[in-house]
Amino acid sequence: MKTDAIEGQSYISERHVPIFTRFDMWHQYQVSSTQNMDVRDKLNGLQRMCIDEVIDEAVTFINSTKWRRDHFTEGIYHTMPTLGTHYELNFLNDSNHRERVTLFRPEMPVIPLKSHPVDFSEKLNIVMPLSGRIDTFVLFLTHFEEILIKMKNRIFLTIVYFGKSMQDLLNVFQPFIAKHRFRSHHIQLVTDRNFSRAYALDLGIKSWKGKQDPIVFLCDVDIIFSQEFVDRCMTYPQKKSRVYYPIVFSLYNPKVLEAYFNQKLTKLSDKLKVSSDYGLWRSFGFGMACIYRSDYLNIGGFETGIKEWGEEDVLLYKKFAQSKITVIRAPDPNIFHLWHHKHCDQSLSDQHYKSCIKSKTYNEGSHMQLGYLVLKEDINQDRPYKRRLH
Repeated sequence: MKTDAIEGQSYISERHVPIFTRFDMWHQYQVSSTQNMDVRDKLNGLQRMCIDEVIDEAVTFINSTKWRRDHFTEGIYHTMPTLGTHYELNFLNDSNHRERVTLFRPEMPVIPLKSHPVDFSEKLNIVMPLSGRIDTFVLFLTHFEEILIKMKNRIFLTIVYFGKSMQDLLNVFQPFIAKHRFRSHHIQLVTDRNFSRAYALDLGIKSWKGKQDPIVFLCDVDIIFSQEFVDRCMTYPQKKSRVYYPIVFSLYNPKVLEAYFNQKLTKLSDKLKVSSDYGLWRSFGFGMACIYRSDYLNIGGFETGIKEWGEEDVLLYKKFAQSKITVIRAPDPNIFHLWHHKHCDQSLSDQHYKSCIKSKTYNEGSHMQLGYLVLKEDINQDRPYKRRLH
């Protein structure tokens, strides 16, 4: 059966032929459909342990006086669902003799571990930093309204607003409050410092006055989400046990999309599509999270003194990753990051300025779309090129 799993396979389509991941002692090389994935990754702790085990098993299998572990040169592997992982390892010894070893790690049977009821009576506190951007906040309220109607008294909105006055905010928020009789909210005005996302989120989380230990959703104003996401936000976290870090789908620059599709995308619903034509998974972003308030406080919270771009999110994520709390990290098709102009401050360090520019370029458009804009003059506009490009 193990031999059958790796030999003599036929496929309905050439696209079904598996692509192997190549590896050596330090790195692995893999093909990914996500444009922001590295083409070469360092082997992490668990990957390295797995590869070391496979190499040792191969050396034991072919062992004689002429083969040692350091004779391993490279290998490839791919995993077959329900079957296991197929490895091919290459060795080259001091006498210039070569050996290829085929190994198979079988899939283990499914083992139920535990189950527990999900308590949907918990409070969800959405904490949002805000400085200006009132038009974007109005758009947020439009989508938040649908969730509020379903969630009733189980949802709380905390806004930490930076500015001399919050009158502009109240002008759009008070009609919303009156319409829905929405009392479960708190606005914290910050007048004595420049905008700081870490400071705002930390202040918003600590400003909670209720007796419950709520689940906190760290949210930005340019995030759109649905009830399905809220359900996951309240399902995955477990007190002292798990936190949820969704991978957000980040939408491309609408001007790039309109130029590529040669049509106006006037409605937001025209853009909220999980498709490589419309955006990408923001796997490099750690800003959105669903966490019990007590777990946030116990882990030490944000480093509020950090001024570099994006670093506070990563450091909080690292705190959880390096603790005994399990981090649930997965793509979530019901939470979107709206495109907006990103300013990369010249005062940033070289490393953080480069990271900011990298993030900015990823979010402009796909390789195909940006390539089309560059080569637009070379493409015959009278031809049905879009059918050929897709």
